Amino acid sequence: MISRRDFSKSVLASGAALLAGDKALSSPVPAAGETTQAPSAHRPLLKSIRGLIHTPPTPYTADNRVDGDTFQKLADFLVRYGADAFSHPMHIGEGITLTHDERLQLSKLTVEAIHGRVPVFIHTSCTGTDEAVELSQHAQSVGADGICVTTPYYWHPPTNGVVEHFVKVGNSVDIAMIAYHNEKAGPLPSSALPEMLRRCPNLIGLKEAECEARYMAEVIRVTTPLRPDFALLAGGEFPLYTVPAGGTGCYSPIGFIAPRVVRDLLTACLAGDYKKAIPLQAKVSELTSILAEFYSYSASMAAMEIVGRPCGNPRLPIPTLDADAKKRLESRLIKSGVLDGEPHGWS
Repeated sequence: MISRRDFSKSVLASGAALLAGDKALSSPVPAAGETTQAPSAHRPLLKSIRGLIHTPPTPYTADNRVDGDTFQKLADFLVRYGADAFSHPMHIGEGITLTHDERLQLSKLTVEAIHGRVPVFIHTSCTGTDEAVELSQHAQSVGADGICVTTPYYWHPPTNGVVEHFVKVGNSVDIAMIAYHNEKAGPLPSSALPEMLRRCPNLIGLKEAECEARYMAEVIRVTTPLRPDFALLAGGEFPLYTVPAGGTGCYSPIGFIAPRVVRDLLTACLAGDYKKAIPLQAKVSELTSILAEFYSYSASMAAMEIVGRPCGNPRLPIPTLDADAKKRLESRLIKSGVLDGEPHGWS
């Protein structure tokens, strides 16, 4: 794995715009040989979040094991290309196909790889609340800055069950929590948020997977009177539409493939430069569409090989693209020009 000595030589070029009270939270990597506390030790609780949250895939070895060395390279790469925060293992990271022990391993590895340069959120969603609590407490114990939590998978409990789920998980830790609304996992009614905010002082934001305008408008309406700095984060790279509606940033499920255009797009939107953002949004939308043609989860891993940052193959039930499909994907990417100007390899 990459050593802390190696990390100390990295270019720390994060465009962080995260707040903890009045203090910026990203910190430089210590000099070689310097001892430190855990990356989140003695930091104030994150109060708000704004910007680009990278959500990379989980790399695997040829024998289907978590590839820690490649993961550390990927984390370092994304910080150097402008991550404001890092969240793992989300669904693009195959969090729900990892074993319990692998999730614990990746939680620790993520914190070590980022090493305090930007805040780290660990995805701790599970079918059951008690296991989500266990994963969340582990995330805190290894130095994560926060957790990201959906409603319980498969179950679609009534609103009171949803509220109790988030309250129990949120109150089990002393780090920040981002609630995650994903209809495929289970509904999180906007009407539940006021009670969740009253009972969870560490609930700092919500990720909206579908970027649905009516739902986002309701989130802003019910949360602003209680917590004006409550973050509303899009679940994909469509800030041209979500930022003007009150969005404060986005999770990025394609930024590991094309980090420059994603960073430029969000920066332009947060600055209100929509004239600049329009062609960037079109480019990002085209890349998203191309990946979807080949099934996004499969295509994302194949695309990483195409851009010179191979991360292995996905795990079943996500299929691996065959050689012919990879060639067609590469041809589509080259012909479209969506990767023009993007880095190739790990540099």
